[in-house]
Amino acid sequence: MYIEIIVLTLQNQNENKMSKIKFKTSEVLPKVAQVTQVVNQKNTISILENVLLQHSGGGNMNITASDGETWLSINTMVEHIDGEVHCCLNAQRLNTALRSLGNDMEVELEFDEQSHIAKFNYTSGKFELPFLDADDFPNPSTTGEETLTVELLNNHLLDGLGLTEFATDNDSLHPQFNGIHIDFEKQAENSLGQMVFVSTDTRKLVKYTQKLDVTLEALYDKGFTLPKKAASIILQLLANSVSGESCFMYFNEQSFSLEGNGAKLSTRLIAGRFPNYNAVIPTNNNKIAVVKRDAIIGALKRVMAFANQKTLMATLEFENNKVKLNTKDIDYNTSAQETVDCTYTDEPITIGFPCNGLIDVIKNVRCEDVAIRLSEPQRAGLIQPNVQQDDSEYLSIQMPMQV
Repeated sequence: MYIEIIVLTLQNQNENKMSKIKFKTSEVLPKVAQVTQVVNQKNTISILENVLLQHSGGGNMNITASDGETWLSINTMVEHIDGEVHCCLNAQRLNTALRSLGNDMEVELEFDEQSHIAKFNYTSGKFELPFLDADDFPNPSTTGEETLTVELLNNHLLDGLGLTEFATDNDSLHPQFNGIHIDFEKQAENSLGQMVFVSTDTRKLVKYTQKLDVTLEALYDKGFTLPKKAASIILQLLANSVSGESCFMYFNEQSFSLEGNGAKLSTRLIAGRFPNYNAVIPTNNNKIAVVKRDAIIGALKRVMAFANQKTLMATLEFENNKVKLNTKDIDYNTSAQETVDCTYTDEPITIGFPCNGLIDVIKNVRCEDVAIRLSEPQRAGLIQPNVQQDDSEYLSIQMPMQV
C-alpha cells in the first residue's frame, strides 16, 4: 500500500500547482525513525524539532534531521514523485503518526500551502499536522580547510567504534573525553596503514588498533575526536552491513562526514587536544593471570550485587592459579565471595577494581581467555586478549581502587 503526498503551491492567484509523492510506509517509516534519533528533546532553535523532506531527484526522497551539531540524511526510494518537495514536519509527531498507521496502510497526505497544514487521509480516518517552510532548516557548516578522504570497510569502522564507545565520558570540563579519538598511523612492520580508536573516562582507557590493507600516507599522523552521539548513530547506520561493503569518511580539523548505506552523517568534531594515551599504557605489568572470560564476568556480576552501591568495588586476590573475588557493604552488612580458576604462578597480589568497569572492558575481549596483567596494587591493570587477532589489537587499562 502507498502513501500519497500532495504538495499544493500557489503559482499565482489563479493557478495552483500540485506536487505528489507515492511511497510505502514500510519504506519511509524506518528512515523517519532513524533520523528522529538525532533530534534533541529540547532545542534552542524550534526548526530543529523537525525533519526535512526533500525531493532528491528521480524516485528518491531525502529525510534529514539535526540537533545543530550533527546532521543525518537518509535517502529512500519512493514509487513516484511529481513536482518539488521541500518542507519540515515535527519529527516526533511524524514518527508517531506513521508508526500508528503500520507498514501497510495506504495514505494520502496533502500539504496545504495556504494554511500550512499537512492532511493525512487513510482508509479508516484522517489527522492533520502543521508544517514549516524548509528555508530556515540549517545546513552543515563548511570550511575552507583541506578535507581528507578515506574509504573504509564498514566492519572495520563498526569494530573500532563498537569496542570503544562504552568508555567515553560525560565531562563538561574536559569535552575531549566525550568522544572516540581516531588516529591514522603507519604499521611498524610494513608500509600499510592502520587506524587507532581510543576512548577514556579517566578511570579506564580502551585502545583498539585495526590494520588496513591500503597505504594512507596522506593521513599518517592525522587524527580527530568524534562525538559519541555521532559514533552511536554510525553504529546503527552500519549495523546491517554486508561483508565487503565500504563507506567514505571525510574530515578536517573541525568537521567530519560519513557516506554509506544510502545515508550521510555530518558532525562537528570535538575541539581540544586528546591526551597522549600511549604514555599511560603500562609496559611493565609482569604479573599475568589468564582467566576464562565468561567465568570472570559471571563471578563479577554475582558479587557486584553485594558490593557498596556507590563504589561497586571488588577486591581480587590472585594466588596459586586462583582468583578470589570479595565484595562487602558495611552500611548494609552484606558481603559475597567467589573463586575462579585461572593461570597464575607469580607472587600473590590483591587489587581493587570497580565491578562494572571491569565487566565492561572484559566483555569486549574477543577471546575466550583474558590476560589480566598487573604490577602493584596501586597501579593500573592491563586487560587484553590472551591471543590477539591477526589484523587487530585490543587492550584496556583499568585504574585500581584503594582496598
